[in-house]
Amino acid sequence: MKKRLLIVLAMLSILSILFLYANAETNVTYVMSQQYPIGEDALFDIYQIYPITTPTFPPQPKQPTSIPTDRPVYITNHGQIITLPDEYLGASDNPIEVQPTIPEYLPITPAGIIPPDTRYPVGSSNTTFPYSAVVHYDKTWADTYEEKWCTGSMISPSTVLTAAHCVYDALEHTTDPWAVNIIAYPGKDSTSPNPTPYGSCTALEVLVPRQWIEYGQPKEYDNAFIRLNCTIGYESGIFGFRTYIDSDFTTFLVGYPDDKNTDGTEMWYGLGSMLHSDPLFSYYNNDTGGGNSGSPVWQHAYSYCSNCIVAVHSRYFPDVPENGGPRVAGDFYDFLLYEREFITQQVFLPMIIN
Repeated sequence: MKKRLLIVLAMLSILSILFLYANAETNVTYVMSQQYPIGEDALFDIYQIYPITTPTFPPQPKQPTSIPTDRPVYITNHGQIITLPDEYLGASDNPIEVQPTIPEYLPITPAGIIPPDTRYPVGSSNTTFPYSAVVHYDKTWADTYEEKWCTGSMISPSTVLTAAHCVYDALEHTTDPWAVNIIAYPGKDSTSPNPTPYGSCTALEVLVPRQWIEYGQPKEYDNAFIRLNCTIGYESGIFGFRTYIDSDFTTFLVGYPDDKNTDGTEMWYGLGSMLHSDPLFSYYNNDTGGGNSGSPVWQHAYSYCSNCIVAVHSRYFPDVPENGGPRVAGDFYDFLLYEREFITQQVFLPMIIN
C-alpha cells in the first residue's frame, strides 16, 4: 500500500512539472509558494529556494545561439534571452496611454499645488496611490557583498520597473555585475504609522536590455525589470505609462534619496520641469539624491493619464546641472506593454515523504 502511494505521488510530481512547461509560452510564471512579508532572520533561508546563477560576462545563452536584432531583447540574470513577441512589435508607432490600475479600496492622493520647495516627505500618505506603488528594494552586489538600495515602481502585479545600473553594473563590478538578494517593499516609509503596508517580496529574475550589456551601458538603455515571485501589485496598485511629445510640463518624481535619510527608508517626492528630450532620453530639473535611481517620473496634474510614467530616473549631470533618465518611447515602450501582462502564480507541488 505504501509503495503504491509513493508511485502515485511521484506521478503527480511529474504531471505538475509538465504543467509548468505547458505554460511556458504564456506570460505567466509559476513558482513555489512564498510567505510575505519576509522576516529578516528568514531572508537567506527563503531566498535559497530561488538561487541566482550568475552567468559569464557577458551572458552566453544556450538557446537561441544568436541574439535577435529585429526586436527588443532583454537578458536575465540567469543568462536567458527574453524577446518581444510579434504582437508587440512597433506598438510605439501608434502609442496608447496605459492607465494605472488602482484597487477600489486604495485612496488616491489628489494633484496638489506645487510648493516653493522641491522635495517633501510622503510620510503617512504611503498607503495612498501613487505612493503605494513606489518601491524601495534592498539588494546586495554579488562580488563585494555590499548592501545597497534603489527605487522602483510597480508596473504589473509582479513586476518592478527600475534603472538597469541598480541591478547590473559591469563598470563598477567587473567580476560579477549582478545584484542579488533583492527584496521589494512597495509603499515603504519608516516615518509612517504603517511603514511596510503591503509586506515584501523577493526577486524571481531580473531583466536588462541587451544594449545595456553589449554596448558599455549607454544611458538610453538604463532601464530594467525585476520580476517578483508574488503578486503584490494587486494590493499596492500599478502605475500607468505613456509617451509624450511636448517637453514643456511639470514633472513629479518619487523615491528614496540618501541625502534625506541615510538608510533609504523614507519616501520623498519632488517637483520640477521637463527641460528637453532626446528620442530615448528625458532631462528634467527635479532634485534627487543617491537611492533615487529607478524612481518613476510622470507629468504632474495630467488629467488624461494621471500617474502615468514617462521616464525612469537614472543619473545626474553636474556640469549642466540637470537630471535625466530613459524616456518611455521606442523599444522601451513596446517592452513595457509586454511586461505589464507578466504575472507570477504560485503552485503547490506534491512531495514524497519517506
